[in-house]
Amino acid sequence: MEEIWKDIEGYEGLYQVSNLGRVKSLKKTVYYSDGRVYSYPEKIKNQRIDSTKAYWMVTLSDNRKIPRKKCCYVHVLVAFVPNPNNYPLVMHKDQKNLRFDNECNNNVENLEWGTYKDNASQEVCRQRMSVAGKNKIIKESTRKKLSQAGEGVAHCQKPVICEGKVFDNIKLCAIYYNIKPYTMRKWLRKNLIPEEFKEKGLSYFNKI
Repeated sequence: MEEIWKDIEGYEGLYQVSNLGRVKSLKKTVYYSDGRVYSYPEKIKNQRIDSTKAYWMVTLSDNRKIPRKKCCYVHVLVAFVPNPNNYPLVMHKDQKNLRFDNECNNNVENLEWGTYKDNASQEVCRQRMSVAGKNKIIKESTRKKLSQAGEGVAHCQKPVICEGKVFDNIKLCAIYYNIKPYTMRKWLRKNLIPEEFKEKGLSYFNKI
């Protein structure tokens, strides 16, 4: 397949991503305050594994932005695929990732847009989340917090799902992931869920 490059939205003139899953910084000249001038050549960016050890990420930098650096999932940047339904999630058709397969194919032909429900309903995804949940070791202190949070409290919040695990309310889910309940509630209500938790499938759980 011929490699085709496109500008990364918001970083035009600085970075490009290709349909084969590579990211590069473009040639640029930087003028320093002390009078130095330095020309940086075009360079393929190194990629790193995300915190879930499943997907490739890359760091983009722009001194004009706050914050200056931003970590992005490569498969999200590669998504040349049309998205007429405005779906929120980029999924891998082969359902493979680095954590389980030592492989993460970010070629555009292996990507498609979908919903969190689509992603969670994939057979391989469900099986793996189930295994990950069973093998996850929960600290005794966390178990006590979860227990105390559920004792004598009338929770009227909606249940949420994350990594295939259903929690009775946002507070229990937040405690489990060591996140402030207010913060997680804000993510869900205002649709400001960080990329890491989007990949985990964090969303309100609707019983069918």
